[in-house]
Amino acid sequence: MTQPAFHEFLRSIGIDLSSGQVNHILLNEAEDYSSVSEAILSAGLQAASHIGADDTGEKHQHKSGYCTYISGQYFAYYKTSYSKSRENFLRILLQGKEGYHINEAMIWHLFQSGVEDDILNLFEEYGEKSYRSKNGINRLLNTLGLKAKKLRQQYIEAALVGFIQSTILKPGQMLMSDRAGQFALFNHSACWVHMERPLRKIICTSDQVEQELKGVRHAIWELYHMLKEVSLSQVGKENVHQLYDTLIAMKTNSPEINAVIANFSVYREEMLKALDHPGLPLHNNDSERDIRGVAKRRNISGSTKSDLGRKFRDGLQSIKQTCFKAGYNFWDYMQRWFRGDPPDLSELVRQCYQSSTLR
Repeated sequence: MTQPAFHEFLRSIGIDLSSGQVNHILLNEAEDYSSVSEAILSAGLQAASHIGADDTGEKHQHKSGYCTYISGQYFAYYKTSYSKSRENFLRILLQGKEGYHINEAMIWHLFQSGVEDDILNLFEEYGEKSYRSKNGINRLLNTLGLKAKKLRQQYIEAALVGFIQSTILKPGQMLMSDRAGQFALFNHSACWVHMERPLRKIICTSDQVEQELKGVRHAIWELYHMLKEVSLSQVGKENVHQLYDTLIAMKTNSPEINAVIANFSVYREEMLKALDHPGLPLHNNDSERDIRGVAKRRNISGSTKSDLGRKFRDGLQSIKQTCFKAGYNFWDYMQRWFRGDPPDLSELVRQCYQSSTLR
C-alpha cells in the first residue's frame, strides 16, 4: 500500500503517529534492506546453476526509469535505475566492484558482437591479463593501437564481461532471458516462448499462409516438448537435433514466418542449451511473473521520491520474494527483523542450493 494509506491504517487501529514519524521509521530501514538484498544477489550468483533476468518500467522522483530483476530458483533481486542498457546490467552484476579481464570470455563476447578477426587475434596474442581500473585497460588499448572511440567502449565492455564471468558468476552458470540486447550475454540460454511469440501476431493473408503458420507453430511446440523430456532423461538427443533440422529447413510464403524460422537457425545453440544442462528452464516465464508485481505496485503507488525510498522499495521486495522462493515465512522474517535477530537470507540461499544438489 502507499505510505499515506499505511498511515491511515495505523490511525484506524489506534496507533497515533504523524506522517513524518511513519516516513522516518520506514526509511530508517532502507540502508539495511539494501545491504541484505545485495548479499542475496551475491549469494545467488555464487550458488545458482542458472539465473534469469528481465526488466520493466518503474518510476523514481517522478521520472520514468526501469527495474531490473535477477533471480534463481531460491533468490530474487530488484534494482531500479534510469537505464536499461547493457552497461547498467553489468554494473548491477559488479555490485560496486571494478575489474577488466582479457580472457577467453572477453574474446568470445567480442566474437559474438561481430568484431573482426584481426582484432580478436590482437587480444589472443597479448594473452590473459587483469586490470583493476579503467586506466589500465585504456593503456592496453593505446598500446594495441585501438583508438576509435565507439570501438574502445565495446572492448572495455567486453573486458568487464571477462571480469564478471571469471570472478563473480558461478563457473558454468547459465543466464536465461528473452534475448533483449542488455541480457544476451555470458553463457546465454534463449526463451522458447519469446522466440515463438512473434508468430502469434502475424495476420494471415491467405488460407495457405494460415496453414503454414499452424504447421510451423506445431513443429516448434512438438520440438519444445521433446526437448523438455530429453533434457531430464538425457536420452534421445539425436532426435531433438533431427527435429530441429526439420524446423529450420521449413519454408513458407510469409516473410514474417520465415524470419522467425531464421532466428531459430541463428540462435540454435542457445535454444538447445538444456541438452547439456539438465533441469535448465526452457522459458523466462518465472522472471516475467515475478516482475509483474513491480508493474502492479507502480500503478498503485506511483514513484519513490528519494534514494532512500528507492532502496527501501527495491530492498524490501528482494527480501520478500527471496523468502517466498527459499520457503521462509516473510511475516516471521519481518517480526525477527524488528526484534533484531533476522535470519541470514544470503546463507539460507546458499543452503537451499547446496541441499538441492544433494537430492
